Amino acid sequence: MTYGFCPEDWPLFHSQIARRHIDVADIERVEMRPDSVHNRLAITLVLRSGRVESWTQDQDAFRRTPGDGVTEG
Repeated sequence: MTYGFCPEDWPLFHSQIARRHIDVADIERVEMRPDSVHNRLAITLVLRSGRVESWTQDQDAFRRTPGDGVTEG
């Protein structure tokens, strides 16, 4: 992964990539875009293969259990 992004303490991230059968080493770019109006965070992954996966989650979902507050993108 690039830019020193370390998702080790982000259980929701791990649950989402596991659901999508993505290996962390295959991720080329992670984009996180906050939406302050709806208190949501858009997550977009670009894999080295060119495949793109995305989802949205509550901004406070970093402190929740996996699966809470997730909307498929």
